[in-house]
Amino acid sequence: MKIPIKNVFYLLAYAWNLLEHSGEIDVGMVNCPDIENLLAVVLASVVKRVLRRGLERDYQEYRTDSRWIRGRIDFHETNRKFLQRRAEVHIVAVELSPDTLSNRIVKGTIATLMKFEAISSENREKLAALLHGLRGVATCRISVADFNRVRLHVNNREYRVLLSVCEMIARLAIPDESGLGMRFVSFTRSQMWRLFQQFLYKFYLVRLRSVYSVNPDSFAWFDSWPEHKERVALPRLNTDFVLVNQAEKIIVDAKYYSKPFATSHGNSILWPHHINQVFAYMQNLAAREINGREIRGILLYAGVSGSFSLDWRFFGHKLTAAGVDLSEDWPAIETQLLNVVSGA
Repeated sequence: MKIPIKNVFYLLAYAWNLLEHSGEIDVGMVNCPDIENLLAVVLASVVKRVLRRGLERDYQEYRTDSRWIRGRIDFHETNRKFLQRRAEVHIVAVELSPDTLSNRIVKGTIATLMKFEAISSENREKLAALLHGLRGVATCRISVADFNRVRLHVNNREYRVLLSVCEMIARLAIPDESGLGMRFVSFTRSQMWRLFQQFLYKFYLVRLRSVYSVNPDSFAWFDSWPEHKERVALPRLNTDFVLVNQAEKIIVDAKYYSKPFATSHGNSILWPHHINQVFAYMQNLAAREINGREIRGILLYAGVSGSFSLDWRFFGHKLTAAGVDLSEDWPAIETQLLNVVSGA
């Protein structure tokens, strides 16, 4: 399905916590004709923010031949190189350096993005200017596995969003046919599903925080503890997220399908495995509910062919299947999403 680039930005803004400086990004974003330039604008804005606050630094060991002693002397290397003849020694020193894995990923991502022919000259200049702020950081090829090696903590929490942007670029970028430049593979359904799911979670977390707590939930099946439980266990039930307040629990299950309905004998029907999945969540939460809260379920589909909202009630529980049209103007999309939860 084809989602307008401007709306892709809003999905990213919520999913990556870009809201606090989305106004700064939005100025350039409205002129982005494609996903390559959109990500270039987002990346440039977030890198600039990190540079203003200062690059992450860590203690790094370096080795060099020198006439001046700094750190410790490696006598084995000094003798091997016959450095005494030049009145030098081989030293091993430790100093704070910006040459960390996080910064190497950022620099490598900028270099990758600049290889795209689709990047505008204006965005290319912005990216090139950022490289000057990364002096002292090694230039190296980045792989997707590098992101799993990064350790985020309180001192480098500014990198969380930045590395999310870098990881998306790394996962979608492949060499072009000539082998000289780069291009993006198309957004697949699985990639967009993850983005849509994360967007919905952050959207409701931000917009409904005064009404609901919003959290993913995972729980075991509510069963009668059979004797074979230790030998054959049931899988856990993992919801996308649940909205909870004193009156109700609402299970939201995000779906990214080009067609929200299956067909049977010429009629539109809900996909059976979708309704079975969310109904299992509802029944098991209801069995655990001790405060009398209403249990609701929402199957929320992304689409570009019109919005819809359909309600059923099963065993006293309300189930809503709704579609949000991601091709509409953003205020209309926000209204659709809020109405689905409120039941309007």
